[in-house]
Amino acid sequence: MIREIGASPDFIIEFGKKCVRCGQCRSVCPVFTEFKTEGFSPRARVFLADMIHRSCKGSTVALNSRGPAHIDYADSSPDARTFTDNAPTDILKKAWDRNLICLLCGACATDCPSGVPVCDIILSMRKEYVAHGGRPKLVAELSQRIRETHNVVGEDNENRWLWMEEHTPISVHSECQVTPLRRPQGLVYFTGCVASLYPGAYKIPRSMIQIMNRTGIGFALLGGEEWCCGYPLSLLGLDSEADEIAGHNLEKVVGLGADTVMTSCPSCYYTWRHLIEKTGAHITVIHYTQLLNGIVADQAVKLSPMEVVATYHDPCDLGRKSGIYDPPREVLRSIPGLTFNEITPSRKDARCCGGGGNLETIDPELSRKLAEARLSQASDTGAELIVTACQQCARTLSNAARKLPRTRNMPYGDSEPPRPDMEITVPRKMKVRDIADIVLSCLQSP
Repeated sequence: MIREIGASPDFIIEFGKKCVRCGQCRSVCPVFTEFKTEGFSPRARVFLADMIHRSCKGSTVALNSRGPAHIDYADSSPDARTFTDNAPTDILKKAWDRNLICLLCGACATDCPSGVPVCDIILSMRKEYVAHGGRPKLVAELSQRIRETHNVVGEDNENRWLWMEEHTPISVHSECQVTPLRRPQGLVYFTGCVASLYPGAYKIPRSMIQIMNRTGIGFALLGGEEWCCGYPLSLLGLDSEADEIAGHNLEKVVGLGADTVMTSCPSCYYTWRHLIEKTGAHITVIHYTQLLNGIVADQAVKLSPMEVVATYHDPCDLGRKSGIYDPPREVLRSIPGLTFNEITPSRKDARCCGGGGNLETIDPELSRKLAEARLSQASDTGAELIVTACQQCARTLSNAARKLPRTRNMPYGDSEPPRPDMEITVPRKMKVRDIADIVLSCLQSP
C-alpha cells in the first residue's frame, strides 16, 4: 500500500476493541445487503481479524454462543477456542477468501460511530497473508502481469498510445515534453491503465486532450513510460511492489520538470496523493474534475445548452476516500439546459457501482448485481443520463445498463424478499457518460 497500513496485532486489537458490534455498518454495506449473511458484514470481518491477532499476542478469545454480535474478551477461559501461534497461514487463507468479497468502498468506516477503519483492517489482513507466504492465483497473475508489462491488462505498454490513433488534435510522441502554458504550469496527464488500454474508455482521455488543447492548457503524456499506479497491487497486499512502480512514475514526472499531475482515474488520484504525502515531493496532484471546474468557471469559456435530466454517481475513491464532491456537480450545474437531480444516497453515503476492490475480477456476477442496484437508484431520480468521473464506474454501470431488462424487480437495502409491488422500471434510454465527454460536447469553439 502506498499509505502505510498498520498490520501489527496491536493495531488490529486496538480497533477490534473499539467495535461495539452495533451493526450500523451492515446497513450501508452493499455486499452484506446482497448476501444477507453475517459472515460478509464489516463487523464480522473486524471480529475475525481481532481473533487472529489476539491469538498472536498469546491471549485467548471466548466466543459467546450468541455469535459475533456478542463477544466476550478474556485472557483465559476454559471454554475459549484459540488459534495456534502466530496466525497460521490456513487461518489467514480463510480470512483472505472472505475478505476478497469486498468492494473496499469505505462506506462502513464512514458510517461507523466508533471510527473503526474497516478497510485498513481488511487490507492489513491481505498484506499479512501475503507476508506469510500466501500467493493465491489472483495475486500471482496480477503481480506477474504488472511486473512484466507494467499494466493490469498484460499488453505491450507502448499500447498506451493507441487511444491517440486516428484522433490526434495535438502532436504527441514518446518523448513528449511539458510545454509551460497558462493554467496550470508543467502538467502531466496520467491517463491510467483503464483509459489507456480499454477501448471502451478511450473517449475519456480523448475528450480531455481536446478540452485542454482548445483552452490552451499545456501538458505532457508519459505514454509507454507510464506504469500502473500500483493501486491494484496494494489492494491485494503487495505493498512493496506497489511502492516500486509508484516510485518509477514519480521519477518520470520529476524528470520532466513538471509540478502538477492530473489523473482521470480516482484510484490513480488516491494513490498519487498518498505517494506525494509519503515522499514529500513538490508535486500537486489534481483530479480532472477540478481542472474541468476551473475551465467552465472561466468567463471566456462558453458552453452550449444540453437539454437533459442528469444525475451524478460519486466514485468511492474520489468522493468518500478523497473528499471531492463539489467540482463535478458544479460543472454539471454550469451547463445551460441541464436539469440536475441528486441521486439518493449520494456524496459520502453513495453506494459503490460494484466495480471497486477488484470485485469485478473475483465475482463478476455480484459486481453486476450491485451495478444494477445503483442503476435502480439513478432511475428513481427521473434522470435519463448518469454522469460519473471514473472510467471504472462508467464501464461497470454501462455494462450493467446494456444487459438490464426494461422492467425488473430490484429491491435494495434491508427490504423483504422481492414482491410484485416493488417492481421498478429502468428506461433503456438511460445512458452512462463520463463528465469530460459531456463538457467537450458542450464546449463552444473560441
